Amino acid sequence: MDIMKAPRAQQLQLCRLYFYMGFALLPVMWLVNAICQHQEICQVVRIFCTRMDNHIRDVAGIMSVTLSGARHKVFLQSVRFLGRRPPKQGKPPVVPPSKKVLYNVVHVPWMKPRDVKELLWRRHTYNNAVVSMRALFRQELKLKDEAGLGLAAMKKLEEEELNNLVAQNELRNQLNSEARANREKSEWDDAKRVILQEIEKSLESERENVMKRKEEVLEMIRKSENFVTAANLSDKINEALDNPEVMDFAIDLQGKQMFNPLPVKYLEGTPTRQRGRLYDKTLA
Repeated sequence: MDIMKAPRAQQLQLCRLYFYMGFALLPVMWLVNAICQHQEICQVVRIFCTRMDNHIRDVAGIMSVTLSGARHKVFLQSVRFLGRRPPKQGKPPVVPPSKKVLYNVVHVPWMKPRDVKELLWRRHTYNNAVVSMRALFRQELKLKDEAGLGLAAMKKLEEEELNNLVAQNELRNQLNSEARANREKSEWDDAKRVILQEIEKSLESERENVMKRKEEVLEMIRKSENFVTAANLSDKINEALDNPEVMDFAIDLQGKQMFNPLPVKYLEGTPTRQRGRLYDKTLA
């Protein structure tokens, strides 16, 4: 196609179309080239890649030479088309059914039959390349499945590995449970032994206390024979008066004890006048 003889608007349209198609199909072309280097699919794919490469180079050269003045405008338009068009604001008008727009009619711009054939050939070539790639991928997956390297085999291996891990985990849990039961049993035996020892000590101390209190009670019973009661009160008084005991004594600097004289049961002679501490022998 001679783009130099076309009108200015058509030149911009074709350059923009080639620009978008080139950048859109460039990754596919690289992928197909990479596959063709390893797997010889068909000669058509290589011809398609070669022609696409030449077209992209021609478009890039034409745009760099002929559209140097409008490069900024094309760049702005391309950037503008990259984003999503914002929706129209407001409520749509109420119109009769004859004028209601239910859908947008796409009006394809006019193109030369030669360009249409070229684009259709490119489309068929691209579709054939995709079909060939899918067939190749299916064949590779089938070969992997037959060799035991497919998805089903991987799932089976993963299930077996999971079952083995679960079994190992169950065995480890069982061993840990048995060890924990033995440990708890030994701890309970130790605690029971300590509790029994404490109970034995408590019983022994209570037994000793009972024996001690029993001896004290028996001693008090033996001493109770000499206790003063209402029956022997007069006899105890006479006995105390007949046998007085003096517990009052003094000690001098040399450590000598000086007891008070024994009291007399009956006063003899003339009693003396008591003046203060007269009977205190320490002041005599």
